Amino acid sequence: MNKPRLTVIDILLFLLIMFQVNFFDLISLPSIWSSLNSNVNKYAILIVSLVIWFLSLISSKQDNSLKQPYDSQFSVSTAFFCVILFIVWLGTSLTYAQTVLITFQNMYWYFVFPFLYFGLKNYLTDNTNFIKFDKIIVLSGVIVSVLYLLYSKHIIILHPNAVIDVQNLAMGKEQYGFSRFQAPSDFIFFVSFYMSSTALMNIKRFNVKYIFQQIILIVNLFFVGQVRVYFAISLLLCVFVLFMKGMNKFKKIKIVFVVLGIIAGTALILLMIKKLNFFGGGARQASSIVRSEEISYYLSHTYDNKVFGIGFPDINNYYYLIRGFSPTYQASVFYLEDVGVFGFLAIFGVLGILYLVLFLNDLIKTVVFNENRIIMLIVLLSYLATYFTLIPLNASRITLMPFYLIIVTVLSRSKNIEKNFISAKL
Repeated sequence: MNKPRLTVIDILLFLLIMFQVNFFDLISLPSIWSSLNSNVNKYAILIVSLVIWFLSLISSKQDNSLKQPYDSQFSVSTAFFCVILFIVWLGTSLTYAQTVLITFQNMYWYFVFPFLYFGLKNYLTDNTNFIKFDKIIVLSGVIVSVLYLLYSKHIIILHPNAVIDVQNLAMGKEQYGFSRFQAPSDFIFFVSFYMSSTALMNIKRFNVKYIFQQIILIVNLFFVGQVRVYFAISLLLCVFVLFMKGMNKFKKIKIVFVVLGIIAGTALILLMIKKLNFFGGGARQASSIVRSEEISYYLSHTYDNKVFGIGFPDINNYYYLIRGFSPTYQASVFYLEDVGVFGFLAIFGVLGILYLVLFLNDLIKTVVFNENRIIMLIVLLSYLATYFTLIPLNASRITLMPFYLIIVTVLSRSKNIEKNFISAKL
């Protein structure tokens, strides 16, 4: 059997992943690079996304036999999101009397999502292309995890351009002897989530290699990223995979696995809630207090401009509108990115609510029409759990949004229709 050949889109995908994980931190680059690609600047990623979308339009060598009705299951909601982007873009310019260009500079990265989704949705739902995609993201995730584990222990030297990592390094943030680097965590969690969800659907093989890779990813999230939600979800999903594989192997004592799984799962959740201070207390108490104030503040601005909320005002002129004011700490310490879906609603208002309704409807369909409904539901709930503390469409995470939706599309495939789908290859 011939090995799959690399295409231009494969090369662009690899480049996109390198941009996403700031892989070029390995070398010292001119300062202009930070203005093109960092955790807050995504011009390079937008350009690559546009090229991928353009290539998808002119491509004429697609095998129509591989196309399925569900390949476009998120197309309506994503197209609607693109429409509301233009509406809020124009509405913001008129409301705050700022130029269209200035408004664009405050929201351009949102266009990465629709361009990348429509550019890749047919390409990656092809089995051969998905296999190549699997190799790119898993290998990249493991390499980045190892590099940052070594860097966090000061064994090797990197040149981080991610603002949040530079700030943490300057402030000397350290836990368990590891310096904190958050920027790679979004991608590392994505890879861990992808591996667990595909293993649960029997798309990816569960073996020693899989376990070793997951350990590296989860260890990084805990020690280096120090991100509570990502770590908790990754660990719980990984444990659930172990539970399901054990239950399938020992079917005669399935009830024992069910009882032990419920007890172990409950104990693990309670332990993480206590140790990671999910509800405040300890060193994280300040973060919990601010977050509760942020949610209240941003939700109060959801209907500021009738059909949209705050929109995209320039922070130089509307600093206090965007950052709010904490009664507890008497300072502007609010960040839209800290409160997940609540921050999204503060920006897009009623239009954002309509998009979420369409989006959730698409997700529900993937559960209803899936043969493994319970597993699919658990996978989707695990993904949606991140929405309460993280905006999936902010600058640092938006590149991953199309990949999540395409993976959900792949997971929704029926085994009866595609009996030989991928599983033997991954």
